[in-house]
Amino acid sequence: MRKDLTKIKIIFIHLLLGAGIFYFLVHPFTMVLYWFEFSDTAFSISLFQDVLKQRFLESFTFDMRGMGGLLTLLGIVSGLLWINLKRKNELIGTQQRLLVRDIEELIESDENERVEFKSFINYDYYRKTTNKELELVIAKTITGFMNAKGGKLIIGVDDEGNILGLEKDYKSLKHKNKDGH
Repeated sequence: MRKDLTKIKIIFIHLLLGAGIFYFLVHPFTMVLYWFEFSDTAFSISLFQDVLKQRFLESFTFDMRGMGGLLTLLGIVSGLLWINLKRKNELIGTQQRLLVRDIEELIESDENERVEFKSFINYDYYRKTTNKELELVIAKTITGFMNAKGGKLIIGVDDEGNILGLEKDYKSLKHKNKDGH
């Protein structure tokens, strides 16, 4: 119950912030920009400040309810989008932490019929050179998992569970990065 109340409070604050920013900042600033654009007046800081004061007070008049309401609504929508982005970033962070933990646990539990370690994709650790035959070994491992009950292939770890990384594989690629192009 307390957690739900906290979420509602956060949503309410974001909505108020979004609406406030758009109504109290964006609305008067757009009015000033329109004034400068349509009055053919040369821009100066002092004139900008004077016009901003006038337009800020004018933004609260009944004549500006349409634009003010629209910008307030835009602020509410931006607050909702911000909340959604924040929630997705938290979810991504949680998934990344779980992935690292799961991989570490798999490595610690050693290889078995459902877990296979391969040192590299195409860099031969023992010959210290590129070996395209290693790609075939990885393809066979994946095929074996597909023909069985599935499995997990962890590349960049040797048979003893030592993490070797993929830097040498990256260096064997044409463009020397993880995308290979």
